[in-house]
Amino acid sequence: MDQTDYLLRLASRMRQATLKRDIDAIERLNREVHDVAAAMGRDIAMSKSERESLALLKVAHQAAIALITSESKRLIETMGGLRTHRAGWEAYAAVQRSGR
Repeated sequence: MDQTDYLLRLASRMRQATLKRDIDAIERLNREVHDVAAAMGRDIAMSKSERESLALLKVAHQAAIALITSESKRLIETMGGLRTHRAGWEAYAAVQRSGR
């Protein structure tokens, strides 16, 4: 059964989720991509349109992975900054609690 339309829709959904920076949707779609890849790996006889659609899905998936990687690095840097300034914030909070 030709899955060209399904693959194109999945690629489009992945692209839209990436553009919206919708991490939850990307996570759900990533599982779907994994299932598709596993199923297609067993089905060696793919049509040309399926192969082309799969290539588009791969591009959309790689863009989503790049977004997740970038966001992860950004969050790590933000958390590092919070940790760096923690002592100062705690000292300020202590002063505020003491009423000075």
